[in-house]
Amino acid sequence: MSCCPSHLPHAMPRALDAGARHAAAVPYAVTPVDVQARAERQRRLHELAAQRILIIDGAMGTMIQRHRLDEAGYRGDRFVDYGRDLRGNNDLLTLTRPDIVAAIHRD
Repeated sequence: MSCCPSHLPHAMPRALDAGARHAAAVPYAVTPVDVQARAERQRRLHELAAQRILIIDGAMGTMIQRHRLDEAGYRGDRFVDYGRDLRGNNDLLTLTRPDIVAAIHRD
């Protein structure tokens, strides 16, 4: 058994083109990623990092709190019958509310 899920980009055959690798790497993406815009952001980030020290603070928790999710908001359909409270488990939102997580990263 492999240590890495097969949907990760480094585990994919190199024969796939960049678009196919990207599509396989983000199977839960809500909106398509603008690959050219992302490449430009990455280029600019590398350019700035070569010039000076960068501090990137995403304030993820604060941005999640702005959505005022209740227990059902954290559970989604996937964990509707789970036996414990899930509210406040921000990591779970990557599974139950990928739309929120993606929007925060874009912002």
